[in-house]
Amino acid sequence: MRPINLLIVAITMCVTRYLVVLPMAQKAGVGMQPELGHGGFLMLVLVAVLLTAAGNIINDYFDQRVDQINKPEKVIVGKKIKRRVAIVLHQAFNVLAVLLTSAVCAANDFWWPLFIPIAVATLLWFYSPMFKKMWLVGNVVVALCTAVVPFWAAIFDLHQMRVKYVDQWVDGEHLMGKIDLVVGLICLASFLLNLIREALKDAEDVVGDASGDYHTMPVVSGLPSTVRYSQTVLTIYLVLMVFLMMRPVLEFESNKAYLIISLALIIVPGVASFVMISRCDTKASFARASTTLKWTMLMGLIAVMVLSRMSLY
Repeated sequence: MRPINLLIVAITMCVTRYLVVLPMAQKAGVGMQPELGHGGFLMLVLVAVLLTAAGNIINDYFDQRVDQINKPEKVIVGKKIKRRVAIVLHQAFNVLAVLLTSAVCAANDFWWPLFIPIAVATLLWFYSPMFKKMWLVGNVVVALCTAVVPFWAAIFDLHQMRVKYVDQWVDGEHLMGKIDLVVGLICLASFLLNLIREALKDAEDVVGDASGDYHTMPVVSGLPSTVRYSQTVLTIYLVLMVFLMMRPVLEFESNKAYLIISLALIIVPGVASFVMISRCDTKASFARASTTLKWTMLMGLIAVMVLSRMSLY
């Protein structure tokens, strides 16, 4: 189930809600008391963790044969855990995630978020048998599912703000726009960086994926094309992040120090990842680049948190 990845999901949600969304709302001058209490938010975190774990399980279930080639020392399904146990766990986690979401939706009388865990579970079920066999589609699916996590952390609070508080706040619509922008920024950063990371992981697993008839980018286009693609997406990410930070900072001359801090948290790890990717030509080098990119994700999340808490938005 990859517990470190599950921990990252939980931390991302906590940072998004408690260090970005709620503090920004509290600056409006009208104290907002979130109807979604700590218990309800914990249920949302558990939903995200369950869906991620279920996705990891079903991926290992379908990838058992290719994983014997790519990473035989890490194969669990079929060795340490029986295949039928894995599929039961996968289904149980998904069902529990939907039930927990239903409970939160019922308590808040807000139902459309129930569609999200159902959609994520469905997409991840078809990832290995279908989407991974389509050039680039599998990467987009995983990146989208990952990018939903920050939005999932804020979805009920954003709804409550619009229904109960936006009319009470001074310049409430403008404030909501700022909060939406920061949450969207976190989601966009997550999408772009995970798009790169999935390509790097595919490059790392190119031998086994080719034997499994997976039409990933490294299999179809080759490793050099995958490196160029990853560098291009990473460049787009860096340019976009710098632009989105520069715009508000130019309006607040006194906050340039925070711009320097934020640029350091994004540019330095981003450039390090770019250099690592440019040197990729072996399985081990792609693995190292993927790990470096994880740190870039973490630093990017911290940068967005710094921006939001320093009133740049």
